[in-house]
Amino acid sequence: MFVTIMNIISGTAKGKKILVPESAKPVKSIVIQSIFSTLGNTVKNKNCLDLFAGSGILGLEALSREAATCDFVDSNPEAIEHITTNIKNAGFERSAEAIKSDAVKFIGNTNKKYTLIFLDPPYDNPVTHILKTLYEIAKKNCVVVFPHGINQNLTDSINLFTKLKSRNFGKTVIDYYTLDK
Repeated sequence: MFVTIMNIISGTAKGKKILVPESAKPVKSIVIQSIFSTLGNTVKNKNCLDLFAGSGILGLEALSREAATCDFVDSNPEAIEHITTNIKNAGFERSAEAIKSDAVKFIGNTNKKYTLIFLDPPYDNPVTHILKTLYEIAKKNCVVVFPHGINQNLTDSINLFTKLKSRNFGKTVIDYYTLDK
């Protein structure tokens, strides 16, 4: 089994190694830096959800930057195993939970509400149905960070959210949305 190793970029767990399972696409460091530069200090004390978590790098980076909690959701058992290891290695056992679940089922079954959601599905994965239900688990003023392929136009699917910003990185676009309900 091939595993890529990344590092947490900043915060209390800066430099901690993160294992990226073969099944997950590693997020480029420049993309991670851009996301957290854009979010700035707004990460502090947020209740986060890392949906399609893969290695959990986005949620772990948020916890390192003083997010209050993070739930990591992925349907792949290998990903959950790596996320659990990464949570432990970074020292976030008290503020993080790895949950093996399909994203749609998780959204439909959880009673939790989040203030920061990382939605990072595989670029070829249809997500329209997820975007239409995401508001159910979002608190007012929740920010959704949504990296996706450059050819995906999802504006109609996320109509309950307001687009804040969009950044391009080659074949990747990062959209930022907020829920004003």
